[in-house]
Amino acid sequence: MVSWSDVKKWDPVPWDDLCADLRNAHDSVVEQQQCLRDALEELGTEYSTAAVRADDLEAACTELDSQASDLDYLACATKDLADAVWEVRTAVRNAHTVVVGYRELSITSAGDVICAPANSGDDGYARQLRDAQAEANGHISAALRIAADADQIYFTKLLTVHDDFNAVASGLFPQ
Repeated sequence: MVSWSDVKKWDPVPWDDLCADLRNAHDSVVEQQQCLRDALEELGTEYSTAAVRADDLEAACTELDSQASDLDYLACATKDLADAVWEVRTAVRNAHTVVVGYRELSITSAGDVICAPANSGDDGYARQLRDAQAEANGHISAALRIAADADQIYFTKLLTVHDDFNAVASGLFPQ
């Protein structure tokens, strides 16, 4: 469960950096795969030794294709997470901006917006306080909902790649 104290610290920049690193790794793998494919074309399959080498190169190209696909998937998932973290950061900032406008309002470490002293009057300022409190609570709820959803979605996507890796690894290394 994601807490208010957690989401206040969320920083999208490292996720953006990780996404860029994953994209660079993907591009590198694709480049390596192309080098192997070029070597495969040059090698030909006229002789039995060349055919064996060609099979080895083709298997390596297939593995690199799988790695490139996983890296692309992770980069997209990480980009989605970074975008969500930016949304969380905006919601946190918006909640704080609303509260800063009223000296009676504050946000607790649990993410509750409190009004001290409690103003239950019915004058215009009391209504403004209640409206501001409701608005800040809305931003906090949005931040927590977006964070929880993003956390769960990213975790699920990581498990998908992990399960694919385990399936491939179990085929490569039978027990």
